[in-house]
Order: sequence, then C-alpha cells, then structure tokens
Amino acid sequence: GKELKPDAVTYCTLICGLCKVQEFEVGLEMMDEMLCLSFSPSEAAVSSLVKGLRKKGKIEEALNLVKRVAETGASPNLFEY
Repeated sequence: GKELKPDAVTYCTLICGLCKVQEFEVGLEMMDEMLCLSFSPSEAAVSSLVKGLRKKGKIEEALNLVKRVAETGASPNLFEY
C-alpha cells in the first residue's frame, strides 16, 4: 500500500495537541522535524510552543525556536509575543 506522510497541517495539529497536554519537549522535537522537512509552521503551533516553553522557564529554548522559525522566512508578525 501507499505510505502516508505527514504534511504541515498534520505537524501543526500534533504540536498544538502536545502543547495542550503540557508535552512541550515532544512538541519541540516535532517542530524540529517539521523545520528540517522545510514545512512552514502555523502561527498557532509556534505560539503554543513558545508560550509553553516560557511557562516552564525554558526561555533559551523558546528564543532559539523563534530564531529558527524566523530563519525560514516566516512573517515577522508571527513573533508578537
């Protein structure tokens, strides 16, 4: 049969869901995978991760995520945190 591969929407949905259950580290791993595949993350996925990491005191990880997403050419309005 055909192999199913996740797309950007799938990744963003998973990341948002992981953030809702406080699994920010796993969400960050999914975001890394997504960016490595050259998918553009949604504003909701990035925002959820940044806010969650910030609440957990993981400021450096949050800043690194914002930097990595910005390097993909994402719109600056994504980063009004």
